[in-house]
Amino acid sequence: MDAAVKAGRPISLAPLGYLNTRNNGAAHLIQDPDRAPLVRKAFELLSTGSYTKDDVLRMVTAMGLTTRKGAPLAKQSFHQMMVNPTYKGWVISRTRSVQVKGVHEAIIDESTFESVQNVISGNGNHQVPHVMQNEDFPLRGFVRCARCDKPLTAGWSKGRSKLYGFYRCWTKGCGAVSIRKETLETHFVHVLAMMQPSAELLAQLPELVKTRWQKRNERAEAEKRQLTSRRTEQDTLNRKLIEKYVSGALSQGDFETLKRSITTELASIDAQLKALQEEQMTMQSLMEQAKMEVLELVKTWRESGIRQKQEIQTAIWEEGLRYSPALRFFEPANKSLMQGIRDWMNEEFEIGRGERI
Repeated sequence: MDAAVKAGRPISLAPLGYLNTRNNGAAHLIQDPDRAPLVRKAFELLSTGSYTKDDVLRMVTAMGLTTRKGAPLAKQSFHQMMVNPTYKGWVISRTRSVQVKGVHEAIIDESTFESVQNVISGNGNHQVPHVMQNEDFPLRGFVRCARCDKPLTAGWSKGRSKLYGFYRCWTKGCGAVSIRKETLETHFVHVLAMMQPSAELLAQLPELVKTRWQKRNERAEAEKRQLTSRRTEQDTLNRKLIEKYVSGALSQGDFETLKRSITTELASIDAQLKALQEEQMTMQSLMEQAKMEVLELVKTWRESGIRQKQEIQTAIWEEGLRYSPALRFFEPANKSLMQGIRDWMNEEFEIGRGERI
């Protein structure tokens, strides 16, 4: 069974919201089209920290979430569902000694899952941002914590007189990184400034950009299909919500809460679809620019929108960068980066010594 878990495959009955199936003879999970949307809605509502577990259970039950036998979900079963990492795309052995990324599609993202765990544990850190595209925080999800290797999230914290931006590691049991937005982005810009293209790279740049664009375009199309499916799902939930309210299964308050949540989710999906379309247009423009001139990376990055910033970042460091709270800089595991820094420092040292003479 541990071997199955290490391969990212389930070893037991699918949790509510998934169905057991087989893929090329191996055990596999697929989303239950009837229950997965309601499970996702439960996580989304609880992650806000505005509702109790009982509130959320009551609302999704009224919307139609039941066990496989058609019975209402018990409080204990609902709690077990909300702490099950299968929903964020992970598979765990019975002894919890093995935990790996599963091959199944996650119902919710990791940030939403961790936010729910914070709400349940009552540690007060439930306001975890889980919108990947945020113009204010271009390095969110790109820079990882060197201690736990999980992507940093980001958000605004209220000070005495104004808001302060922070990049943080919100991973439960870690939390090693908490750094001001300006500091981390300044570090990144300094490193980006050292990435001057060689003559050989310049000659290859149009073809490299074209290849990367083709790969990114394929991912963008896949994201669009997924988002379109999510939008259809929200439309279905909205229709079901109205039916439940008209039939008297939902109170006025629960109806308004769920209606507001669905409306917000639809707006988020539409914004992401628009961003994907703009990204495809941006990358086409960048591809043309690469044929004509050398990109000034720092200037281009600073003046770009969120999607273009992220494309520049991943074009240079496809796997992202890791920030070390001990070094207060990017982690030495980025060998090419650190070698570049060493070369740059040596060159600066030599130039400085000559100028002093």
